[in-house]
Amino acid sequence: MSYELFIAWRYLTGKRAGFFSWITTFIGVGGVTLGVAAMIVTLAVMNGFHRDIQNRILGTQAHLFVTASLSSQESQGVRKKLEAYPEVEATAPFAAGQAVLLHQGRSLGAWLKGIVPQEEFRINHLRRTLQKGRWEGGLVLGRELAQQLKAGVGDRIYMLSPHSTPSPLGPLPRFVPMEVSGIYHSGYYEYDSSLAFLPLEKAQSFFSLGDRISGVGAKLHDWEGADAFAGKLQRDLGGLYGVRSWTQMNQALFGALKLEKAMMSLLLALIVVVAAFNIASNLLLLSLEKTKEIGILKSLGASSQNIRRIFFYKAGLTALGGVLGGLLLGLALCGVIARYEILELPAEIYYLSKVPIHIRWLDTLGVLVAASGITLLASLYPAHRAGKLKAVEALRYG
Repeated sequence: MSYELFIAWRYLTGKRAGFFSWITTFIGVGGVTLGVAAMIVTLAVMNGFHRDIQNRILGTQAHLFVTASLSSQESQGVRKKLEAYPEVEATAPFAAGQAVLLHQGRSLGAWLKGIVPQEEFRINHLRRTLQKGRWEGGLVLGRELAQQLKAGVGDRIYMLSPHSTPSPLGPLPRFVPMEVSGIYHSGYYEYDSSLAFLPLEKAQSFFSLGDRISGVGAKLHDWEGADAFAGKLQRDLGGLYGVRSWTQMNQALFGALKLEKAMMSLLLALIVVVAAFNIASNLLLLSLEKTKEIGILKSLGASSQNIRRIFFYKAGLTALGGVLGGLLLGLALCGVIARYEILELPAEIYYLSKVPIHIRWLDTLGVLVAASGITLLASLYPAHRAGKLKAVEALRYG
């Protein structure tokens, strides 16, 4: 151990440190501890919600979408091209569009997606979301959509097509009756309240597509690499096809979550900044209190750089104590929140009984590095000021 580090440790823990110095040091360490713990817990909760939303979306959607008006023969060719890539695990066709659903005097706009159930189940976990009825044969509504329409399994719903029917009186709205065969619940409100499924051939008939489809969905072996693969596939297929990943389809949602996470981290970092100023003020007071000792050290041969190191090491030890304390406190709080229902969430909104926790160690490491960096930066001026003291003046006025 260098003598600079030894002296810094003595200044921090020695009996002659002084009651006021102990109090300010404790406040500084406590501030860093609380700031680090708050950031770790907040990021873990936000990552938990992010992962939960992500899992619910991937349970209903494919990882990748290739959109184009494709005939039956063309869709088979596109699916063969996709499945030739090692990144692609499975594909499924779909036909999609908007419609108005009417039942018992209620009308709601919805997004209809025509699927082949057994093929669709190969690219997502949609099969697991069915609560009542069956997937085959009719219209499968989201739970929230069914509640708003007051519709249940076996009820007849009228679908208003965006394509009108020619008549001698002019174009007339086209109403198509459809029996509700099932109700699904993905747990993601945006889908459950606006998305309905029906057999592919009935969707083609309803949207007047003939034998054509709207596109092909694909499941990837690595869903996290969907964005990169979408760019590669777009270049390979050319401009005749639209290629979008699941993250691009939900870009607004994930962009908002990312911005919220960044802003919360910035606001909580202010706690660490305040604690860092407390540590800096403690170092400034220490440099005034230890003026005589600094003069003695310089008269014995210590350089200005050695004096700066002493104060810098003291700030480093304070930061280390706060960061380690914050890490342990933050992980302990995350464990308690994950295990016990401390905060009860309304199930009708969040579909969760307790707060989700997901600790990303990269985020945690970033918090520890940022907190240490802020504290050490705050100590630069006090350390520099202490190093500028001259031996003669320090001994005379110390």
